[in-house]
Amino acid sequence: MKPAPIQPAAQLTHPLFLGALAVLALNDHALKGAGLLPGALTGKLSDVAGLLVAPLVLAWLARARTRRGWVFAHVAVGLGFAALQHPAGADAFARLGLGRSWPDPTDLLALPALLVSASVFGRLPRPVSAGPRARALVGGVALTLCVATGGPAAPRYPFPPAGRLPGDVVVRHLGADDVVIRVRRLREELTPSCDGLIDEPEVVLTDDDLGDEQAWTLARGDAVPLWDRRGGALDRDCYAVRLSDSHGREWFVAWRHGAPEVRDWAIRLEPGEPAEPDAMRLGASEGEAPTAPPGVTVRPR
Repeated sequence: MKPAPIQPAAQLTHPLFLGALAVLALNDHALKGAGLLPGALTGKLSDVAGLLVAPLVLAWLARARTRRGWVFAHVAVGLGFAALQHPAGADAFARLGLGRSWPDPTDLLALPALLVSASVFGRLPRPVSAGPRARALVGGVALTLCVATGGPAAPRYPFPPAGRLPGDVVVRHLGADDVVIRVRRLREELTPSCDGLIDEPEVVLTDDDLGDEQAWTLARGDAVPLWDRRGGALDRDCYAVRLSDSHGREWFVAWRHGAPEVRDWAIRLEPGEPAEPDAMRLGASEGEAPTAPPGVTVRPR
């Protein structure tokens, strides 16, 4: 008996697909970065919803009719999604003009959603009242959401292999809600006096002494290293950054290399895992300055 053909277009109005599409739209364009839900949760919601939506959209665009084409669409989406969770894969996608993603190996936990998609949408569809135009409209909306998803104003810090990076001073967020921090580091060619920089960074430094701003979204437990490995930071005797957050607070942070010592830091803490005593800790209170380890100067701007 010849197997029944796959009908991707007819599945575009399946309740599960429409629900996943609604979650993707609401989450990416309203919830992310709004502080209503933890950043880790909104990220995983996007992953699961996207993996339910993308294979069917790809099969619809490719006009897949066979079981082989249906499986290929899911494998292609799965491989692409997995590649994005490695820095090399994310860089390759960015070079192709497909947008910048921020690797996080924990996103791979969403991959079982592909099995749900393959099983549920691979069945013969029930008769639906929606006509070809309505299904095409849904497909167009789904395609737009897949290739132009929104997100927080700033990404989370890229999750490196093994989840750890070397550094001497890191800022770790301990508040319950997500926060965006902005970092401006010393220009590579600047060589200020270390004594003045450590004692009074707010006096020594001007805007012209600092490079371009980088912004990162921190969920609870996230950390960002304050020195730039690619900017010659370790070739200096001392270093400084201007740090600000989404509450409007700004500080100059300065320190000598070697105090604190360079070591490996976890970029994400597991839920309930305590922060390191030598981390620069950013709390939840709007009036609270970051706590800094010995040897690190923090001055309000």
